[in-house]
Amino acid sequence: MSYQIVKYRPAHREQLLELQKHNWGPYLRLNAANLDWKLLNSPYLSNPCIYLAFCGDELVGIRAMFGTKWQLKGSGEETVIPFSCDTLVLPEHRKHGLLGKLTEFALKDLAALGYSHVGLSSAGPATHIQAVMSGWRCLGAYEMYTRAAEIPIKTKAVRDFFLKQGDIGRKVRKYVMAPFHRLTRDESKGSNRLYKTFASGEIAEDVSIKIEAKPRASQMAELAAKCRTDSRIHHVRDEDYFAWRYLNPKRAYCFFFLERDQQLDAFMVLQSGTSPMQSDINIVDWEAVDINARRSLLDAALKIGSSIGFSTWVVSLTDEEKKMLRTAGFAAVPQPENVARTGPGFILRNTLDPKISGVPLIDSDAFFDLASWDLRMIDADNL
Repeated sequence: MSYQIVKYRPAHREQLLELQKHNWGPYLRLNAANLDWKLLNSPYLSNPCIYLAFCGDELVGIRAMFGTKWQLKGSGEETVIPFSCDTLVLPEHRKHGLLGKLTEFALKDLAALGYSHVGLSSAGPATHIQAVMSGWRCLGAYEMYTRAAEIPIKTKAVRDFFLKQGDIGRKVRKYVMAPFHRLTRDESKGSNRLYKTFASGEIAEDVSIKIEAKPRASQMAELAAKCRTDSRIHHVRDEDYFAWRYLNPKRAYCFFFLERDQQLDAFMVLQSGTSPMQSDINIVDWEAVDINARRSLLDAALKIGSSIGFSTWVVSLTDEEKKMLRTAGFAAVPQPENVARTGPGFILRNTLDPKISGVPLIDSDAFFDLASWDLRMIDADNL
């Protein structure tokens, strides 16, 4: 088969949205909002970095880039790193080397734009394996802790059952579950179900904890800067970041704030999907001036959400913080024997050989060491 690979132009919008139903679901209006927020209006990429593969006039593949901005270890210098996301090749066009061609085209373009590195933070197994086999480096696993719900959530069990049923499962999801999802979405009028769940709960006697539907961007940025006590590479967490990051139209967020002496001493961000069929909760960001403030927010969230399962990354937490989670009922998720090959994990690579591209490389010893990074779930493009 003959393919043409091009960079996204506005004329491709409708075809792109139609193709991304395979990644994002069947709701075009929601997908359009996600495309605008995630790929077209990134505060970190001046131009959209979306790469498309055509077979004749048909769009059959995509590799897109999600903009991120990191403060480097020691120097304090900031650098933008595009992270590959929403990769898709239609089944009938796989096994023709198309993903490799998309990747090569993207890397050359990113190098020409001056980006020295590119990453992967949420790759599925197939994309992960293709990446490491073609020169990407997996720095390691995120280390996931989970806490099972005290009362099983039936919708999750139903969803997981039909995900395993092949063609029959796909038909049930399309003709039964999807209409149910549309009905509940229409009834909610876009309301934040996650926030409503937690805002209606009771938080012991601790009135210093506030539960809100939107971020306090300025205060969260100030607290993040105040709590920064090491030189690890971390995502820039300024006011603009907090104001933009939680606008993701495909996710629901709930914010816990702890105030003491009229100042913000801790925040915790919970995240879920927007569908009632997506019942588990992720702790995607968490900041506090001390361990007691951190524990207060965790206890409040777990008390209200006792019937909900929780998950979070612990790769960048301290031993004391991990112990706190285990005491609260969290347990480590077993890791695959060969995370570097199969994932999931944090992946980076140079865009091109610097001798060819002229793009300067960041110090590789520290840059490709997972211990040099402060990673949180919110750093993944799909959360």
